[in-house]
Amino acid sequence: MPRVKFAFSKEELDAAPTRTAVRTPTPMPTRGGVVNGVFALNPTSEIPEADRFTPMGDFGLVPVRTGVVRLAFMKLLITLLLAALCAGFSPNKHVAFSCSLAAAVNLIAVVHYAFIWAIRAQVLPDAYKRFAAKPRGAYTRLGEGGESPKPWEADDNRNLLMQEFAVDALRHSDWAVTLVFMTLDMWDLAEYANPPFNATVDGNVTECVAAHDAVGCASADPVYPELNRHICAALQPLIVLCGTVPRFYLGELRQPTNPKKMSRSSYLRLVALGLVFWGGGFAIWYLCSRALYDRLWKDGPIEERYWAGGFPADTWREHDQQWIGILIWLQFGYPIVSALEFAWVQVAARGLCKVPKVGADSYPAGLSFVKDLLYGLLDVLTKGGLAMYASSRAAYL
Repeated sequence: MPRVKFAFSKEELDAAPTRTAVRTPTPMPTRGGVVNGVFALNPTSEIPEADRFTPMGDFGLVPVRTGVVRLAFMKLLITLLLAALCAGFSPNKHVAFSCSLAAAVNLIAVVHYAFIWAIRAQVLPDAYKRFAAKPRGAYTRLGEGGESPKPWEADDNRNLLMQEFAVDALRHSDWAVTLVFMTLDMWDLAEYANPPFNATVDGNVTECVAAHDAVGCASADPVYPELNRHICAALQPLIVLCGTVPRFYLGELRQPTNPKKMSRSSYLRLVALGLVFWGGGFAIWYLCSRALYDRLWKDGPIEERYWAGGFPADTWREHDQQWIGILIWLQFGYPIVSALEFAWVQVAARGLCKVPKVGADSYPAGLSFVKDLLYGLLDVLTKGGLAMYASSRAAYL
């Protein structure tokens, strides 16, 4: 059998490509102090590093974010079921109507929270899967990205921005509907708690004068006569619409990442426009809330009208005054969180107060987590609280 020889000249060998040593991928960074510190016994620390989700800005840990939203979802679900059952079985039409409105509020909130839960759990439709967080191992397969300590950082920044945009859109569509039903329900309870009266017309003027002298024997005029239940309910979507302008159309008033896209004067004009819309929405909300609170208390504590021939006791009117008044001003937390949001993104855009600098091409992970926590708490207290209170009345009325 003939032998085969391979002969190469020195010039040919010198021209051959040089074989480079294969670089061993740098191990992915662990969470260091977190794993070895207070969370050392957390079950997630036992999951292989390659199987964990990317950090999503550290505050965006998927199990934590999912747990916050899931808790709000479950609480609103149980108050929905409670209000729906009370609406179906209460013989009192007033109570059944109030429970029905509260159940509708919680149903809408639960549906929207189901979508938010899916986003936080990174369960997205196929068309949007590219915006979902991936396991860390996806960035080191075959050594890709192994030379970078955070190969997923660019994707995390993009995912934070798009997921927060989607979650806030769901929140605003929730509020545009639930605020209408909440307003109708609370106005109904306020009119029950403090119905109009005139002791002279009712024939109780003698008893009333004996109890109150000549003062307080007729209903006081409302502080804003033009703002009744129907007008205030119709204005609620306008409040949400005013909030969408600075949040979505003006990007939370953040300057573009590329300064050449917009001049300084143009940016300031848009900031002024956004503040006008936000302030207008807050003003409408305050006037409607003030009108509702006045409807509750304009004639003083209801206990003072339990004179002979007046209202019978044990009709829950005094409780309605107290608890509906609390629910009205608990909603003040929403504009507070909204103002915190705008302030936070401006601080993050400039890297002030030791806050990590985040441009318009991403979203502050800490702010996203705080919004989930605070908005979830407010939704449970206001929407779930209204359902709980309306259901409690069904046991006594």
